[in-house]
Amino acid sequence: MSVLGLGRRGFVCTVLLTFGLVVGGCSEDKSRAPVAPEDASRPPEDASRPPETTPSRDSGGDAVTTNPGGEGDAGEPTATPPVEDDLPDGPIEWTTTIPLAIPAPRATIASGDSVFFVGNSFFASWDRKLPDWVSAIGKQVSPPIDIKTASYIVPGNQKLSWFLKQPESQAALKSRKFKVFVIQPEEREPVDDTANFKQAVRDWNKAIVASGAKTMLFMTWDLSAEKGTTFFKRLATAFDEIGAELRIPVIPVGLIYDDCNKDPFPGQTAGSYWLTGGELHQTETGSAVNAYATFAMLTGINPGGCAINAPNNTNSPEMLQYLSNRTWRRVAIRLKQ
Repeated sequence: MSVLGLGRRGFVCTVLLTFGLVVGGCSEDKSRAPVAPEDASRPPEDASRPPETTPSRDSGGDAVTTNPGGEGDAGEPTATPPVEDDLPDGPIEWTTTIPLAIPAPRATIASGDSVFFVGNSFFASWDRKLPDWVSAIGKQVSPPIDIKTASYIVPGNQKLSWFLKQPESQAALKSRKFKVFVIQPEEREPVDDTANFKQAVRDWNKAIVASGAKTMLFMTWDLSAEKGTTFFKRLATAFDEIGAELRIPVIPVGLIYDDCNKDPFPGQTAGSYWLTGGELHQTETGSAVNAYATFAMLTGINPGGCAINAPNNTNSPEMLQYLSNRTWRRVAIRLKQ
């Protein structure tokens, strides 16, 4: 039975009424919650680093570690997690009987809080660093949100468990200054090594909670090389299963990419994987989705197509509005109580 195809018309009305009060924008929303800025340095070379297996992986840039150094708690697992219902509108074709992730609270951070990002070049492709873009959105909303960020970003195919062992990650955890840790696995790991991926999330969450912070899991996207397979369905399911188990929010980036791929911006071709240019890494359009989705999940605020005054962003206002709208449709569902 599809969990995404139930009661579209009735759900549209419910969503519009429920979220009408929280939908914001660059100037209208008065109830904002915030995050934090970033500094960068290069991590040491690691002889134990696994060999590169994806030819284009390192095109995203050098390893970045920024100001490594949180308050939070973890809820108890639930046997019957809430199910993500149908979208307000727009085609979604794949279905699953697996309950989707526990919704995030409306605001996980407040202005002035700090967020630490851990991941690979999907967080920093072509010098478009996700922490910078998220902070830039915070400066554009009204009233502004001061989102302080730091990160440990290493291009390559390191597994999520590898990141937890690194000195930069441990230093960030021990600093106890971060409110949230946003963690992202290697792109094939949730499908090709599901059990170890889930255990790595458990281990990370245990360490994050012990540091006084909260965990957010960043869902990666479908790969054009896997077109026509069940790869993305399995990937999204793995993310949401562990999210539901641990009661941690999953930022639904992969689902937003899928929506945009099926119902693209005018001039783009459906099914072309245009948010990645048909390749592995995100284009600047994908970078905007990553930033809008992360900002919205952290703050509970609709970014409303705000400008992103960050390096290497030349997206048009029309494109940003389209991407922001697509993002909020997915995030709003996960934010509902």
